[in-house]
Amino acid sequence: MTKNGVDFSQGIAAADTQFFAAAVNAIATIGNYGSPFFAPLKAFEHVQSTGLQIARAAGKTRVYFGFAFPGVNIFLSGLHSCREL
Repeated sequence: MTKNGVDFSQGIAAADTQFFAAAVNAIATIGNYGSPFFAPLKAFEHVQSTGLQIARAAGKTRVYFGFAFPGVNIFLSGLHSCREL
């Protein structure tokens, strides 16, 4: 840390010393505790899916417009703010 310009000549504040001591003690005692409670699933069927629906949907056009409109709006707002009036 001294390479990065941190000056330790005045020492470390009492609150920082207490924090670092508590942090070191917490890290040192991690090994005394076992792993957290783990409950395995007994019945689970993994189904692979891409998340894409390959079917006709009645509101598909509205959904696409709902995604495209904000993007176009942001793009045009950016162009408008860059112009000098």
